[in-house]
Amino acid sequence: MINIRMLLTAFCLIAVSLSGQTRILFDNTHAQVAGSASWTITTGYSDFAGELSKAGFEVNALNQGPINLDTLNEFDILVIPEPNRPFSADEISAIKTYTHEGHGLFLICDHNGSDRDGDGWDSIRIYTVFVSDFGFSFDKRTMSEHPLTNKLNHCSVMSGVEHVGSWGATSISILKPASVTGLICFSAKYGGNPLIVVSKYGQGRIAAIGDSSPFDDGSKNSSKSRTLYDNYNMPDYDHHQMSVNLVKWCAGQLGEDLQLTPIP
Repeated sequence: MINIRMLLTAFCLIAVSLSGQTRILFDNTHAQVAGSASWTITTGYSDFAGELSKAGFEVNALNQGPINLDTLNEFDILVIPEPNRPFSADEISAIKTYTHEGHGLFLICDHNGSDRDGDGWDSIRIYTVFVSDFGFSFDKRTMSEHPLTNKLNHCSVMSGVEHVGSWGATSISILKPASVTGLICFSAKYGGNPLIVVSKYGQGRIAAIGDSSPFDDGSKNSSKSRTLYDNYNMPDYDHHQMSVNLVKWCAGQLGEDLQLTPIP
């Protein structure tokens, strides 16, 4: 279904669902389809988007930038799938202000060296410019563990989630433990840091994960020659529930049992 308001005000936005009141915006302006990647709501993340629609969210995509505060304020949650092009200073300022003022932010990173367009910027380097302000940092690591077996946080945000996999991922270091907590961690042989964290920043909420693979449903743009993998729908993993729960955390619908002090 086409979101007429978005077509009239900004042709770069497309709508997937109008069923929910909480509005999600997926960024597609930072080379999310570079190289072998295809992290959009119409290709590799289409099942993820569909699951969010079934959960009652309105799912949209930003296909033309730059990101600015006026655009962001039309939505409740910003999802940034693994970026391969850096954000400008103005975009970073808009994202931080938007989140601090009470919106949700979901950051999806990937492993060290995942520079899919060869410009010297992988997602870790891109996020490193600003995520320390949110109380955590992405480690310069590359590892796979499926499933992760260490330190599952038995909180509402992980309700129904026991088995999570990673395929070429990085971990996350917590810089401000009063404001950030890990939800599931790599085993000790991989350093023991979390794959997933949640954070409170001002009045807003942030979720972050060190791998783009758990959301990949194997769909790709017809021009792609490399194979993608359907990790999202693997029957022995809880990626459907995990993805919805993390967005619900960002929306303030889960996580009241987590006693986190907001970063001012």
